[in-house]
Amino acid sequence: MVRDKIAYLTCYESKTHWRSVYNDLAYFEGAKSRGSELGYDVEPIWSMEPNMRAERMSKILRARAIRGVILEPAAVSHSRMKLIPSEFAIVAIGDSFEVANINRVSHNHYSGMRLALENLLHGDYQSIAYVNTREQDDRVFNEWNSAFRYMMSSKGKARLIEPFVPDEWNDEHFVAWYRDKQPDAILCNVSAPHRALRSAGIDFAANTTFYSLDANATAKDLPNVNGVDQCAEEVGVAAIELLIWMLNAHNYGPQAKPRYLRVEGSWNA
Repeated sequence: MVRDKIAYLTCYESKTHWRSVYNDLAYFEGAKSRGSELGYDVEPIWSMEPNMRAERMSKILRARAIRGVILEPAAVSHSRMKLIPSEFAIVAIGDSFEVANINRVSHNHYSGMRLALENLLHGDYQSIAYVNTREQDDRVFNEWNSAFRYMMSSKGKARLIEPFVPDEWNDEHFVAWYRDKQPDAILCNVSAPHRALRSAGIDFAANTTFYSLDANATAKDLPNVNGVDQCAEEVGVAAIELLIWMLNAHNYGPQAKPRYLRVEGSWNA
């Protein structure tokens, strides 16, 4: 039986690097498994070959009779898609591509932060902080920062402290901030805070507990750090289901009223 193909467009400089990125591989596995159940083969296709342009990428997909495309998140925020959008049904995962009027799917980062804070506020922590790089917060349209500040104003005035999200990360500035604020819980999704404190010779383990906003993705760099499970495979499932609906409806090209589906995470303490 010949099965229709769907492209999972990978967007790193290396052809296989995406397989070492937890979320990107989980998105693919979720999409591939659900796609197979619905009669489709999901095929990874590298979009970053040297001299690859939108016209050539589109020609490659047409030659393989592929009309449906899932865009994995770009390695760099505000990237441009190497595809002619009018010819395909497209679902992007996340917000890293600057493409107007396409359907998208992602983890709900805003509610993920709220989920984390609601759990931490039920505990004994008295000084809870959000620490991140500006680039990482920008990748999620500042939803983590926004949710944290909302919770500061509504539920945690006395126990949530001003976030540390500098425009340019600097280890010395973070260490000075840490010594001044002395948080007993830090929410983050990067290893920079851990690294900076260790490099400064600070034994923080007895005084500060780290929690990740993307615990599965950070497990390699932040072992034994629990937090939010972004349910990345379910994001891939949602992406393929939306895309197959588009294909069945012959819904190609820019969307008049784009849909944005959010998948809730879960808390792993």
